[in-house]
Amino acid sequence: LHKVINLEQRINLCRQLYMQAPPWPFESPELLGMTAFIRHFSRGIPYRVEVDGPAKETFEAGRALFDKRLGRLQLSCAQCHNERYGQKFSGETLTQGHPLDFPAYDKSEGRVISLHERMRMCNRLVKADPQPLGSEDYVALELYLAWRAKPLPIDAPGVRP
Repeated sequence: LHKVINLEQRINLCRQLYMQAPPWPFESPELLGMTAFIRHFSRGIPYRVEVDGPAKETFEAGRALFDKRLGRLQLSCAQCHNERYGQKFSGETLTQGHPLDFPAYDKSEGRVISLHERMRMCNRLVKADPQPLGSEDYVALELYLAWRAKPLPIDAPGVRP
């Protein structure tokens, strides 16, 4: 495997390779629970992300996606999370877009969600077609967001309003 993967994909890869078990579906209680369990052990540790070498292409793709205007509203992640954080958009208070507390219990949804599900929600808010969970675009964006979050501490699992 010669591509950037996220924690959920790593969990499923380990399940398949070392346990001969089927992968858990994205957003399944099992995968969300295992991801939250593993991320919990990183609480308080600052993000450290390497974005050169083999990850450079994926990082640059994530950076481009963060700045790309999407959907009928023609908004980019940067416009909301850099220029308008703290303001309201469609009833939600905009954050700076750091992935510190994912997976997180989303109060408005009444369930635990992954970072990729949050990205899908953002796509819907700007009237853009969401990507599939685990897509290369979302993994690239996740890498870029993790880089933006350094050296902030991981705070997962979290609670979101």
